[in-house]
Amino acid sequence: MLATLPCHVRWIDRRDAAFPPADALAGIGNLAIDARDEPADAVDAAPPHTYFVVMTHDHALDFVLAERILRRGDYAYFGMIGSPP
Repeated sequence: MLATLPCHVRWIDRRDAAFPPADALAGIGNLAIDARDEPADAVDAAPPHTYFVVMTHDHALDFVLAERILRRGDYAYFGMIGSPP
């Protein structure tokens, strides 16, 4: 859905298997895939006024990311989904 909007999407995940095959993403020009061991580092590297949406599989990681984003204080938006532990 975000691929249809005028925004740049950076999909960050430390699980390589979470990403679909490259051919399934062909033609989505506003999507960047970022496989990294420490997703929180991407929070620190993001430019000011970034829109953050946290949707992980790990409550501990959710907490780390939320804390990093909130400490920045210069984000344009921060949204998060959650589930019972």
